[in-house]
Amino acid sequence: MRKLNETELFKLYLSNSQKAAIDQALNVRLNQNIGVIAPENISTELFSLKAASKNSQLQLLPEILSLYENYGRLRLFNLGSSAKTSPIPLFMPFSIGRGRDRARESSAPSLLSGEVPVVFINMFRIGNWSADESTYNGLNARTDLYTCLETGAINYFLSNGKAEKVFSDPKILESLTKIYTSLFSSAVLGASGNNYGGEDFKTDAARFIIANFFLRYVLKKAPSEGIDSYAYKATKYRTSFKGVKDYEENAFINYESLSGFLSSFGEVFFNEPISLIDFENKWLTNYGEGLLFAIEYVPYLLHFLFAALHHAPLGGVVRLGNRVNELTKEGLVQLYNSVVAAVK
Repeated sequence: MRKLNETELFKLYLSNSQKAAIDQALNVRLNQNIGVIAPENISTELFSLKAASKNSQLQLLPEILSLYENYGRLRLFNLGSSAKTSPIPLFMPFSIGRGRDRARESSAPSLLSGEVPVVFINMFRIGNWSADESTYNGLNARTDLYTCLETGAINYFLSNGKAEKVFSDPKILESLTKIYTSLFSSAVLGASGNNYGGEDFKTDAARFIIANFFLRYVLKKAPSEGIDSYAYKATKYRTSFKGVKDYEENAFINYESLSGFLSSFGEVFFNEPISLIDFENKWLTNYGEGLLFAIEYVPYLLHFLFAALHHAPLGGVVRLGNRVNELTKEGLVQLYNSVVAAVK
């Protein structure tokens, strides 16, 4: 899986000064509890969430509550100012780092606590602080709060040894590849202003190539017959595997970067390159301003997909809610259940 700092968009959209501000916020301000939303700040919302614990879609709730309330491995925060800005942008819904061991400090304050792995979850625009910062208001417990804590917990487990298991699971690879291919294909068609020629074969060849981009570039899987089989499952009309594979091999697609892929893909299917800015604009228009880095970074993509499943608007930064039926046909429920089972 590609790391966030390995993505093209991370390097393109964050200046060195912005990266320094993010590092300072994570390593200094949040580690000093500045802007951190503690359990006592959302006690009413947590009570409401616990009351819904029998809901079948709250499968990770016990693990979530333990990580958040007891161990402090999940830390909600909002560093937004009165000017409605934050040093950590809204298209970074969480960051994985290290923080002081709050659980050990509270039980043995005389001992040095050291640092532990922590997922810092960005609540910027999702609720707001009261005037005296004693409570954090405006959170919907069942949708926004649960989604943020859930994907925080999933990524805590991913960063602590579960990533290989999750992204090698056949059900996860199949459904995630189909979903990504569908989203990417719609954005590509919008950015190009064309279609694939009205042919079933061309549509399948395009989807096969997009799926291979996801598997090879985004997930960093080595090319193989197995990877091609997952890519083929993302085709729409199930035209000949040999046909789409031969087409892909003769297309000389650039799988080394997002911009390179878009350029070569556009040349093959539309006779002109697709620019990164045109694609990005269409992607954000279709799916929401928070999904910028989700194009290349799978943990963020999972976060927003599961937000759609839980009907969580996340402060208006995601627009996948009206696509739940479409995403379900591509395997969203299977993806969710398989990811939860893999990390538990």
